[in-house]
Amino acid sequence: MAVEGTEIIPACTVRFAAPEVAASRLANRPVRITAAIDVWAMALVLFQLFTGASLWDDIEVDEDLVANKAEVAVAKLQESQALTQQQKRLLQVMLVVQPEDRMRLSEVLKKSFFNEVEDTEQSKSIEILALFSSPTKFSNGRSIALLQMMQEIDTLQA
Repeated sequence: MAVEGTEIIPACTVRFAAPEVAASRLANRPVRITAAIDVWAMALVLFQLFTGASLWDDIEVDEDLVANKAEVAVAKLQESQALTQQQKRLLQVMLVVQPEDRMRLSEVLKKSFFNEVEDTEQSKSIEILALFSSPTKFSNGRSIALLQMMQEIDTLQA
């Protein structure tokens, strides 16, 4: 389990990889693990939950595309008619190519989208995403370290 600030060459699902992760894999060099990586991936997962489709559509996705042409995904987000304005605004601050310019996770979680108290399909999707993306135990009972995103969420809730 990588801790924020650790430098590794990560294993990943390229369709959900942040551009900096894809670039590190392409160059076979370590990348510094940050919450910004989680924010990018979370945005791609949320887009798919909201629309039922991938931002990459049927494009053949590889490290080169994600590392050098991530703007393709950002442009498709801008053009999407399948999102509400609230969803689009949320994803626009998360899908920023330069990691230092992405909104911090703590700020993303303060958005009204995550603070709705209504029992909506949207809130159920967020809860399901959180549950399935952050298991705490392996099937053999051994504990799993909290993901960086969940560590930040726990900090906010304390």
